Amino acid sequence: LLPLLALCLLFSCQQEEERYRVPRFRDQIDIDIVRYDREFFENGNIADSAFWYLYCENIMQFGTVGEKETQCYLELFHSDSDVCKTYQKAQTIFDENEKLEADLSEAFFRLKHFVPDIPLPKVSMHISGFGQSVVSAPGILSAGIDKYLGSDYPIYKELFYEYQLSRMIPEQLAADYLNGWRRSECTHESLMEDVRLLDYLVYEG
Repeated sequence: LLPLLALCLLFSCQQEEERYRVPRFRDQIDIDIVRYDREFFENGNIADSAFWYLYCENIMQFGTVGEKETQCYLELFHSDSDVCKTYQKAQTIFDENEKLEADLSEAFFRLKHFVPDIPLPKVSMHISGFGQSVVSAPGILSAGIDKYLGSDYPIYKELFYEYQLSRMIPEQLAADYLNGWRRSECTHESLMEDVRLLDYLVYEG
């Protein structure tokens, strides 16, 4: 009886391992990061209308696209000396993103394996004025890369608490992208409707 029980237990463990095993990554998913940060600072606007509306009205909260007041805010932001310095620093750190794109491609491949119905977003970068780190909308996932310039970036110490700085590094960006999309697509509606701290802690584990 004992040998039979041991055999059943071994078979059960093998099945459990198979459940969490991910097939070898074969480049089925190829993430190419769109540089809206560069487009905005080079042209003063963004051609992708869906993202442009999201950027002006939600991310930056400058107002309705096309209104004179909104345009004034955009021009002030575009020409601000501190913002320009931050943008230049971001270009130095995120000049080439091959490794980040490779990491995201594999991460989304794994996510798609476990959640087959989850849609894949158009991944991008923007300058947020130190606003929300990662934003999402239907089909859109974008990071404010001015929040990932390194924990020792001088301006951060004036704007953020010490405990926040450890996550404001380039190495954190891939994880925040993935977590942002997971929250956007997989958070249960009931949690969003009436969130309590205890519910949130249990949900996040």
